[in-house]
Amino acid sequence: MSMASYNRALILAGLCVPLIGQVAETPIPPEIPEPEMVHNRYQVVLVHKVKAKANGRIKIQNLSGDVKIIGTDVQVVIVKEKIRVKGVKDKDEAKAIFAKSMGTLETLDADSYKFSASPWLSRGISYNYHVEVPNPFSVVTELYGGDVFLSDLTGDLAVVSGGGDIAVSNTSGKLEVKTGGGDIDVVNVEGRIDLRTGGGDIEGRKTNGQVKLQTGGGDIDLWGCQGSFDLATGGGDIELSDLTGTDIEARTGGGDIELKAITANVNLMTSGGDVGVQNLGGNLEAASSGGDLDIENAQGNVVIFTRSGDISINRVSGYVRAKTDHGDVEVIDMSLDGVPDEKSEITTRSGDVYVSYRTEKPVQVEARIIGFSPRYAAEYFCGNVDLDLVKDNGNTIGMLKQEAPYHTIIIETREGSIEIHQGEE
Repeated sequence: MSMASYNRALILAGLCVPLIGQVAETPIPPEIPEPEMVHNRYQVVLVHKVKAKANGRIKIQNLSGDVKIIGTDVQVVIVKEKIRVKGVKDKDEAKAIFAKSMGTLETLDADSYKFSASPWLSRGISYNYHVEVPNPFSVVTELYGGDVFLSDLTGDLAVVSGGGDIAVSNTSGKLEVKTGGGDIDVVNVEGRIDLRTGGGDIEGRKTNGQVKLQTGGGDIDLWGCQGSFDLATGGGDIELSDLTGTDIEARTGGGDIELKAITANVNLMTSGGDVGVQNLGGNLEAASSGGDLDIENAQGNVVIFTRSGDISINRVSGYVRAKTDHGDVEVIDMSLDGVPDEKSEITTRSGDVYVSYRTEKPVQVEARIIGFSPRYAAEYFCGNVDLDLVKDNGNTIGMLKQEAPYHTIIIETREGSIEIHQGEE
């Protein structure tokens, strides 16, 4: 029998036989120092440590208190556990409580470790933790409640918290965070990001990678990030600035959405708020159930809709499809060169429409006012584009027909006027 087969047989028999080069280090148990009295509480700091090489992993679980986890270039895992107790008569009683309530650091195999906080909890006891791991290292943290701070780490990170705030900075690797109701803040993070909170705000700066954010009702604020973005909030505002990437999807149940200096294709939806977009390099789709839509300087196609609100588009290079059920529509300086074989459709069921466009190619215009005959509708058409007014089933269509049109602009209103200009105003 070969040595490898012999080792496998022993393992199957339930015996623990470490392989050569895979010897696990044994954690050094902490000594309980003399308790100190701080602010009417006895406290100690217990130091758990074990030698550990990079590319390992640790699970930190059952915590109840704040925790700070940092990466270092020292090949050791250190857990500093601060325990405080109040309402005890003397140091001896405090020391006995500390011995019962301290956590344990275990070695699972040659590169895997676990720190478990004590399940023994009392009203008079509080905890916080400082953890150091060698980079790169994977860290999973589970806590009932408390704030979490992660910094200067390389490796995959996962945090599950019952309700505290979570802050992450200067990390590289996959990041997954879930908190029952606290805020999440990430800065300078490289890698795939998945952040979820039951109701807090989410803020991100200088991230690079695929980003998925979800909050039950808080705001979302991103600045200076790169990648793709899938963002959702149950009712908060969304603010995005200086983002570069492939695609951005942002949804809110009732808040406003504001974008500035974005290079990506964008899809936005709000159930009742306003949408504002400035300086967009990419295509835009946006919808609101009841807010205004304000777009300025979009280098791409614009497809937007609101049930009850005004639409304003100023400087767009691409086709426009804009519709509101109740409100005015204004499209200023629409550049149609380079947008062949497409239609621009600008409509409102109740409101005025203003359109100005620029192109050196032939364009066909169809402008319709529903409910007026040409005799009464002429005064509701204006601008520098000469339209031929024709009757169509009791409605009036103003037509500008050209041979082999490069682009078609369709404009429609039910109760309002239409003003059309071609060229510089």
